[in-house]
Amino acid sequence: MEENNKIEKFLKDVKEYAEVRFDLVSLNVQDKFSDIVSSLVSIIMLSVMALLILLFAGIGAAIWLGEYFNNASIGFFCITGFYLLLALLILFNREKWIKFPVMNSLIKKIHFNDEN
Repeated sequence: MEENNKIEKFLKDVKEYAEVRFDLVSLNVQDKFSDIVSSLVSIIMLSVMALLILLFAGIGAAIWLGEYFNNASIGFFCITGFYLLLALLILFNREKWIKFPVMNSLIKKIHFNDEN
């Protein structure tokens, strides 16, 4: 009878431990997911702001160059050429400048709590 009671208590403790462990894993996943999503949202917001800055700076530079050359279309073509060169530079270096840093950042965010 006493041994039966010990087994029941042991099974109850194992069940409790499993439930607590599951809750802990669930909380860790939620924490990491929310951290990654919040980082992505901030990156998207900063990207939109950077695009707007580039748009207005490009238009301003194109108008200024157009006045300098006394031909508005030359100013816009110069700025278009600059953006084309910039896009090609980013295209050829996208893995080094974009892919690997983003991957490393996500990996650090996923494994941050595992190290502590």
